[in-house]
Amino acid sequence: VIYTDGSCPDNELAQSHRTVAAGCGFVVWNNGQYTLTERYGPVVTQYGPNAGAALPQYAGAERGSNNTGGATAVLEALEYAYEYVRYPAGARQGVKPLILIRPDSQYAEAMPTGRNKMYCNPELAASLRKECSRACERFRIRFKWVKGHQDNVGNQRADQLAELGAKGYWK
Repeated sequence: VIYTDGSCPDNELAQSHRTVAAGCGFVVWNNGQYTLTERYGPVVTQYGPNAGAALPQYAGAERGSNNTGGATAVLEALEYAYEYVRYPAGARQGVKPLILIRPDSQYAEAMPTGRNKMYCNPELAASLRKECSRACERFRIRFKWVKGHQDNVGNQRADQLAELGAKGYWK
């Protein structure tokens, strides 16, 4: 299970200002029993304090917001799964393992599957759909929205990590 979240302390300014910082974070749990890894960082955007369209971390976010933070967290989680998660011992041959991704953003949940038309951040949406397709080569990927700030330990940890990312920290 991978819990994801985005953070943007100044989200109310995100639509009118390009200089708003956002962060993303995710936590990978082994069947909810223990943490396998945690990752977080700032959302690299086209504009604003973390601008860097030429950087490899740039995934297409135009500006920082809770939505771009949440979507970037899902993208980073999918990249992590593809690169680092291995099939469990004893897995049935020919059956892809299931990875459940639990975002607290319905925007981030809908973006990789293309269920909603994304008018903002089309480049980020395309990057996310591409990464989801790549991860689906190795895994069965399922998304299940979790209501944020409702005493879900995995979501709470992802929220803490995203806040660190919004402050400019990386892991």
